[in-house]
Amino acid sequence: AYSIGAAGAATITIADDDQADTAPAVIGSSPANGATSVALNTPLTLTFSEQVDIAAGAVRVQCAGATPVSNPQALSNVSSITLPAPGAWTAGAACSVTVDAVGVADVDSSDPPNGPAANYAGSFTTTSNVCTASDTPI
Repeated sequence: AYSIGAAGAATITIADDDQADTAPAVIGSSPANGATSVALNTPLTLTFSEQVDIAAGAVRVQCAGATPVSNPQALSNVSSITLPAPGAWTAGAACSVTVDAVGVADVDSSDPPNGPAANYAGSFTTTSNVCTASDTPI
């Protein structure tokens, strides 16, 4: 805050609320980064530090032996994104999660920075304990 005025006179205070803008970033994921034994039908959810616009294809999951999954359409003014499991992730697979920095932009008007400083890279491993037999009532 700044004060203007002579000693003993009325003072005018001007608030300086301009905060430095920070780059948007992934601040959380489910499954958690590095998680193991993730169920095959678990969706991937990423949470951002602020509201962002996400370009189509900017968020991708690649599991070993499977076709990559990405967001098929652009999203506007969101703080999270969820990609459903593609029927099921590959059993016992290492999966990489990537967010392309060039495909993410914050929605605030205080720029720069407008996008993440770097690509986000995360991972998880799916469960290999897959029961294919049906339940037998006792």
